Amino acid sequence: MVRRDRNHPSVLWWSLCNEYGCLGASPDTNYTITVGKQFRKLVKSLDDRPISGAWNQSPQMGQLWSESVVDVQGINYNYAQVKTIRI
Repeated sequence: MVRRDRNHPSVLWWSLCNEYGCLGASPDTNYTITVGKQFRKLVKSLDDRPISGAWNQSPQMGQLWSESVVDVQGINYNYAQVKTIRI
């Protein structure tokens, strides 16, 4: 999809891991971050547009997600975490 649509004028950014797309067996593992980094590397090798991705787990992992995977942080459902994640 990225390769096909990377030059399409309506694509502003790419989104990773919507809903449960990158979740590991437990929110305490780094599986989600590892998979997110792999997705980021692949997408960035094909296109330089920003990458977004929502987060709905621990604030500590959300911080790592925003620092190492995405360019634009999203929050799904757990809005109380918005204040605890430095964006």
